Amino acid sequence: MYRTINYYFTVYDNEALLILQMCARYKAGVYKVLKEVQQHENWENEFTSIQKFRSRKYYYIAKSIVNHAHYAQSVCEQVFEIGKSLKELRRFYKMRLRQELDITIKEVDLSDWVMFESRGDKRANGNHNIKIKEVCEKSITFNIRVYNHLNHENWISIKCGIPKGRKWKVLTDIIYQLCQEKRLEYGARVYIDDASWDGTVAKGKVQIWIPFNIRLLVEQGLNYTLHDVNSVLGIDHNFDRTNFVLIDFNENILHMETLDLTKFVTQSRNAKDLDTYFIKWFRKFVTKLWLSKYKPFIVTEDPDILGYLKIKWMVKGKKLHEAYNYVVTRFDVKVLKLVHDTCEKLRVPHDHVDPKGTTHSKEHEEIMQKFGLDRHMASAYLIAKRGLEKLKQIM
Repeated sequence: MYRTINYYFTVYDNEALLILQMCARYKAGVYKVLKEVQQHENWENEFTSIQKFRSRKYYYIAKSIVNHAHYAQSVCEQVFEIGKSLKELRRFYKMRLRQELDITIKEVDLSDWVMFESRGDKRANGNHNIKIKEVCEKSITFNIRVYNHLNHENWISIKCGIPKGRKWKVLTDIIYQLCQEKRLEYGARVYIDDASWDGTVAKGKVQIWIPFNIRLLVEQGLNYTLHDVNSVLGIDHNFDRTNFVLIDFNENILHMETLDLTKFVTQSRNAKDLDTYFIKWFRKFVTKLWLSKYKPFIVTEDPDILGYLKIKWMVKGKKLHEAYNYVVTRFDVKVLKLVHDTCEKLRVPHDHVDPKGTTHSKEHEEIMQKFGLDRHMASAYLIAKRGLEKLKQIM
């Protein structure tokens, strides 16, 4: 299963002319191969497997026109899909409708599409001919290999807009990162929607198709060791929120975030809802850090010690306010265990530190004043700092 993403563009002058010439060359290749297949009386035997189809003379016919091996393979695959679809349609008529379909490959003709496409290759950072050059906040740039009417090879850069919506920007970043690591191949197509009569303006889109399970590839990429770590993530969990602070090896703050869990406290929701919500959110958060080039050592307070302290607070607590017992009983150390379980599944380095002094201590007060943090975020920073000290001892 694949999903397709459209990146729209408008090109002018020489770039538009080269794109249109490559489209014409590609369509001529498809037309030539299709005409060659139409000469066979037993044409259905030609469409048994794509490997056999590409290994025959059709590949060399296509390459003589489009000049590049991967473009030639795409031409063969496109003609193969046409023949295979017709073959399956004829079989359906015969098996289900009990009648013969009078259409053969000789009656097939091409519609008025204007485009060219190239299949993907991991070794070429995703694709040999339509490469992702860079990704910005609202745009993506492709480097595209084209051939003009004199068979000269040219590389042109096309800047396209990323579709609106945060998910498309995140997905584009994931695609770019996986391609840089040579772990993703994507098929790509340049499709022209409209063009001027003199070929100086062309409007269209770059379509790329990627596997639906691309997030599994991302989580496989999170598999890094202590030697790859370049930051430390401290996590402070409270009954109604979870705070995250990311620091570098010089104890400078790189990123801060708060996950609000109030709705799971005030609306009497099932604890399983909290578990599912937190795991899903935490996976996305770690993925976002990975896309930002951060590979953190993840640190929490020791959940076993906190479990003991929770009972102690309930029995011998100071009862600092009216809702003290309610707050303590709602505090759930299971969330911290979920953090470590998720890190194990993602194969991300993680550990825990002693919670003593992370909430009320002189060092805690100094951190609040130094960075201007609230007490929960300061606790997360202090946990990250202790995690950094522990990391230096391990390494």
